[in-house]
Amino acid sequence: MFSLDIIQYEIEHLPAFGAYHNKQLVSWCLTRFDGSFGAVFTLPEFRRLGLASLVSEIKASSASFYRCF
Repeated sequence: MFSLDIIQYEIEHLPAFGAYHNKQLVSWCLTRFDGSFGAVFTLPEFRRLGLASLVSEIKASSASFYRCF
């Protein structure tokens, strides 16, 4: 179950990973309370460039550094 309150908490308190273009966040991956992958999103004009895969891979490789539970 997702709610805006939960997503906002995840953004503010849990590790999040993103890709930027000209200082604009264009793709991101959030972390859930249990350390799993949360929302992964890429702005439409930046899709099909592998950015979601990139931020997801960075999150996965960084998982051992974060304890989310």
